[in-house]
Amino acid sequence: MNALNNIKLGTKLIGGFLIVAVLLVGVAILGFTTMDTMQKGQEELYHDRLIPIAQLGAIDTASEKVRGDLHRFILMSNQRTPMEQSIVAQFDLIDKEAAKFRATSLMQEEKDELVKFDAALASYRRAIEDDLRDVKAGDEKTALESISAGGATLTSRTALEQATDKLVEINVKQAQVLDEEFGATSVQSRIVFVVVTIVGLLVAIGLGIVLSRSITAPLGKSVTMLQEMAKGHLGSRLKMGRRDEIGSMAGAMDQFADDLQNVVIGTMKKIAGGDLSTEVAAKDAQDEIAPALKGTIESLRGLVAETQVLTKASVDGKLATRGNADKFQGGYREIVAGINATLDAVVGPLNVSAEYVDRISKGDIPAKITDTYNGDFNEIKNNLNQCIGAINALVADMNVLSKASVEGKLATRADASKYQGDYRKIVQGVNETLDAVVGPLNVSAEYVDRISKGDIPA
Repeated sequence: MNALNNIKLGTKLIGGFLIVAVLLVGVAILGFTTMDTMQKGQEELYHDRLIPIAQLGAIDTASEKVRGDLHRFILMSNQRTPMEQSIVAQFDLIDKEAAKFRATSLMQEEKDELVKFDAALASYRRAIEDDLRDVKAGDEKTALESISAGGATLTSRTALEQATDKLVEINVKQAQVLDEEFGATSVQSRIVFVVVTIVGLLVAIGLGIVLSRSITAPLGKSVTMLQEMAKGHLGSRLKMGRRDEIGSMAGAMDQFADDLQNVVIGTMKKIAGGDLSTEVAAKDAQDEIAPALKGTIESLRGLVAETQVLTKASVDGKLATRGNADKFQGGYREIVAGINATLDAVVGPLNVSAEYVDRISKGDIPAKITDTYNGDFNEIKNNLNQCIGAINALVADMNVLSKASVEGKLATRADASKYQGDYRKIVQGVNETLDAVVGPLNVSAEYVDRISKGDIPA
């Protein structure tokens, strides 16, 4: 089986068909040979046995005709001329049929019997000729004695009939032998034909099974591996070690699985873990996997580099720096654009906050922020607005105290409970300062008032 696995599929299939073809040719040759043998036997039976029997029958009929014509020649004087002519014609017929018989395929037994036949025929011919001369000489008595029991004519005719019958018997027996041989050959041929056909069929079936298993079994394993790969299971390997097309396919599939598992999946795992150091090289100009991985790595490297630029700019306080989204495509473009939008959303409120803090630090109290912000930015806005409100309230209270002082309303004080933290301390301090200043002034005013009334205080 291992040797079979190293033969190319085309060679195996052609070899299998050739073997089946050879078996078919063998069966055809066997059938042709059998038919040829039977045909030759039938020809022998017909030409060398049946026709000779007919020829011998014609000889026997002619000799019987000679006997009857001789009787009429002896007994009927007015029929002698036509009877003599008929006798001559019958002997000519006997000679012709005997010549045809000799031309057939003769067995030694026939050849031996022909010697007796020829002797009996010659003797019968001489006896007939003697009888014709006797009758023509007017000696009918001698002719009648010759055709009677013990006579030369009857004796020679009997010998001729016996020789003819013997030849017929030989041919009949040989025909029976040939018939039996044909029957045996036919039976044997049928048996051999059936056996050869069965053997050929078994060989063809066995060859088909071997070839089928040689092809379908590894193909089944390949299909199973492909199904596993379709599920993402890349651990299976065929490892067939064959040298035919299936072996080449199995090797390619194993290599493909190795590449998927080690190159593609391995690289993707590194990418997923943030390792973008892998360098992927294309196998050839038609390779689509390696360029795709390389493009992914390069896109991520560019994204990382762009992010690092933005990060450094943010650390350096260059809040106006933005990423170049046009360098990227698809989702990567959206990431950079999203970072830019995020920075815009962060830096905008920060710039407003910085501006407000700067103005507040310079005593330029701005109006409260009315723009809408979300989340923590809204908290920053609210805190700035609270700061602005507290400072505006402090300024207002200071203005009230200033005006009251100008108007001489020295008892006027700011409401420190409206404030929190240091703002409350400021108001409280102003109130205490006023108390410290206004207290002595009130005592002085009281003493002046008493003195003016002549009430000199102690």
